[in-house]
Amino acid sequence: MKLPHIEVKEQALALVQASPDINPFQDIRAAAQAKLKELDFPHRRVEAWKYTNVVVLQQQGHLLRTADGNAQVTLPKPIFKHRLVFVNGVFNEKASSELPAGVIITQLKDAASLPHPELEQELPAPFALLNSATLQDGLHITVADNTTVEAPIEVLFVSQDTQAAHCNTRLHVDIGKNSKLTLLERYEGQGPVLTNAVTNIAGKDSSRLVHYRLQAEAQESAHVGSVLVVPGANSVFRSYQLMHGTALRRNDVRTIINHEDAEVNMKGVFVGNNNTHTDNQLAMEHRVPNSRSNMVYKGMAGDKSTLVFNGSIHIHPGAFQTVADLTNNNLLLNRGATVNTKPELIIYNDDVICSHGTTCGELEDDAIFFLRSRGLTEEQAEKMLSLAFINEVLLEMPNEEVADWARPWLNGIFANQEDAS
Repeated sequence: MKLPHIEVKEQALALVQASPDINPFQDIRAAAQAKLKELDFPHRRVEAWKYTNVVVLQQQGHLLRTADGNAQVTLPKPIFKHRLVFVNGVFNEKASSELPAGVIITQLKDAASLPHPELEQELPAPFALLNSATLQDGLHITVADNTTVEAPIEVLFVSQDTQAAHCNTRLHVDIGKNSKLTLLERYEGQGPVLTNAVTNIAGKDSSRLVHYRLQAEAQESAHVGSVLVVPGANSVFRSYQLMHGTALRRNDVRTIINHEDAEVNMKGVFVGNNNTHTDNQLAMEHRVPNSRSNMVYKGMAGDKSTLVFNGSIHIHPGAFQTVADLTNNNLLLNRGATVNTKPELIIYNDDVICSHGTTCGELEDDAIFFLRSRGLTEEQAEKMLSLAFINEVLLEMPNEEVADWARPWLNGIFANQEDAS
């Protein structure tokens, strides 16, 4: 059935109007809706969306239909023992397990107000605004002060439908003073579903968080994710993101360093095959003195896939003695693939140590020849070298369970690429 021509913004505003009011979020929703009306939805003439076209959402009408939160789905095997489950954006308590001591969860619809409403103005537009303008529920994970959560927690978001549809997910995480947590966000699913995800993470003084984000939905799906991180003073935030391309994948990560002596380390792997699209937008905002950040993202583009990377380090006035590094390395596995990369330094302060760089290359013929001379086929040699390219990120992961999940997952992506070539 051919859909009527309805612009994505029109679809979004119609969705907002049809969304029922939820008392704790009325002010948040009203403010987001007002901003949404004023904004143009992204197009190629907007610099931040230059290489990402949202026309697929318009053509298929993802925002015209909401995926069923009560759908019966097959859940993947858990990576960690303690797991919270969402189905098409709706929390499924029956499918979730008990949590380790020291962790409290609250459904947002049962909360008196939205956690940290002041952070709403920091979220990227316009899809995070759409999430806020239609907000009905979500989950708030809280770790009390002086608490070490020994066991990791997995939050699984499953999206599934046979027709074009959408779902919103909302996750808020608060790590208390002198507390530690390992948290895994995992996105899985089948069918042409758009997941519009917002995750806000706030840490207090001397908090420690290891955060994994795995995006492994089917290739016909779409995903627009917004992650906002605000670490506390003398805190450490470690992030590991793994994702493969889909019909449309946009990954916005913004870190706001408002407290001194914060340390942020972010590693990522993004892989494209077939005709998939992956767009990573990372922004590191150093607003105070004496903080450190390091970002290393590695991309691999096969077949006719497209990878986009835009990483920025912003040193604000007065943020002296900042140490910040940004590296983006990319591997072209096929001449038909495309990589667009732009690392940026924006510095308004002296007495800082900052660096940024990017590379884009192909597998070395000599290395392939060497492995073939040892009995490997060309395909096996290329796969081994490709895995070696990203193995640095996997080896740095504190939890072997995630790396053990990632290796066969990556092998599956390479197998699909070989089948399609």
